[in-house]
Amino acid sequence: MRSRRGWFFAVAAVAAALVAVVVLWPRDQGGGSSVEQVGRAYVDALRAGDREALLRLVPPSFDATAAVDEKLRAAASVRDEQLSLNYEAHPVTPDIVIAHVRSASGRFSDDIVIQRFGNRWYVAIGRAPEPSDAPPTARPSL
Repeated sequence: MRSRRGWFFAVAAVAAALVAVVVLWPRDQGGGSSVEQVGRAYVDALRAGDREALLRLVPPSFDATAAVDEKLRAAASVRDEQLSLNYEAHPVTPDIVIAHVRSASGRFSDDIVIQRFGNRWYVAIGRAPEPSDAPPTARPSL
């Protein structure tokens, strides 16, 4: 009886440890933990022409493929230039920051919205999902 109880507690302890690892293990959530981290990652991805890195900065629910491709095309001619990055606080909410990206030559200029969703910051480009709680459209009755 004693050995069964010992096995039970051993298995329970291992299971609890596995659950803790799965729950607490850091995951690549996309976005970033700060506005500055996201802004710098955005500029680095533009300069590198890294499509996947840009897509990781966008909220997972957004459809940003076309917008990312467009931004990469626009930045292609200035990849070897220094890009400056300045931030402007939103006048109403602390959850939104406008980032201004400029090339040294002035040939490239981009203004992006960096927005907090939960505890992560993301570049809000592309198409946002439709609100699921939107009222149904009214249809005329015949």
